[in-house]
Amino acid sequence: MATRRIVCACDGCTTTFVPVVGGRFKVIPRDVRALPGFQISDADWENLALPISLAFFFHDSGKGKMTALYPSPAGATESLLSLSAWESIARQNPTLAAMQSDVEALLVNRGKEPRDYFIAPIDKCFELVGLIRMHWRGFGGGEEVWREIGAFFAALHAGT
Repeated sequence: MATRRIVCACDGCTTTFVPVVGGRFKVIPRDVRALPGFQISDADWENLALPISLAFFFHDSGKGKMTALYPSPAGATESLLSLSAWESIARQNPTLAAMQSDVEALLVNRGKEPRDYFIAPIDKCFELVGLIRMHWRGFGGGEEVWREIGAFFAALHAGT
């Protein structure tokens, strides 16, 4: 937990660490949940001061606060999340209170219509970061990266 690193994903480790509360490790859940009724206004999104329309938000128990990261060609970049902006979004969407600290995130794609909102395992969020790093070309990313991002979110919707 202290290093925020994913160490192992095998079933054996999952069963070993499930009963451990407050330990060095946490099990990352496997389910992705679409949030079709999720509400976030354009004004609330602007208040988050994120430079792009892709981001994920999770509660970092080590820091005791919500953290916002957005994928970039250089990796995951942490944003200086406005606590009041997040609180407004959380009040409008009570389902966010059920997210598990450190291992689940609100994953947002506002780059297309309809917009995508998911509660996703943190490793899925970092999978998106890796996909962007691997396929980004030039200043705007290129067609390939946008196809890959589309396919990533389509797979989330399909439940794979």
